[in-house]
Amino acid sequence: MSKALSFWVGIVLWKRILLALVLGAALGGVVGESIEGIAWVGDLFIRLIKMLIVPLVFVTLVSGVVSMHDPRRLGSIGGRAILLYLVTTLAAIMIGLVLAVIVEPGTGIDLRGATPIELQAPIALKDRLLAIVPVNPFAAFAQADLLAIIFFALLTGTGLLLIGDRGTPLADAFQSGSDLMLKITGLVM
Repeated sequence: MSKALSFWVGIVLWKRILLALVLGAALGGVVGESIEGIAWVGDLFIRLIKMLIVPLVFVTLVSGVVSMHDPRRLGSIGGRAILLYLVTTLAAIMIGLVLAVIVEPGTGIDLRGATPIELQAPIALKDRLLAIVPVNPFAAFAQADLLAIIFFALLTGTGLLLIGDRGTPLADAFQSGSDLMLKITGLVM
């Protein structure tokens, strides 16, 4: 490996991402619109990331659940996860409302003559909960329905825990799959 590449790989990932973001913005600012000829590089990177999301989420969650070794621990961790989700959702809503009051988005915009936007009706809680359970897990994978994939991964991991030693070969395969997906993610990043 060359010295430059060794140096770059030696930098912590989050610092590499931040540095690349700054360098990309600076290059775009200097070169301007003539850089559009290489926009496909960014598009390729985004496609690579999107390609990894579904298998990465599925195998790492199944592997994580199996690594707990005790199905009873799932209840307490699941409860904490739901509580954390609710707290962070509430915090996001509060931040959004405060910023909307301070910034007042849309003030001064004249919408006369604009095409009306049709808003989606709110989804009932029961429908939101039902949507988490996939009718067909393969369709959830194909549509990248992450909530349904997460639910199916949690059930798969729990099932592997409950069947005990008979599930060890498949649990090992999921651990290998998790290691593989994390390595591929590192390569893409």
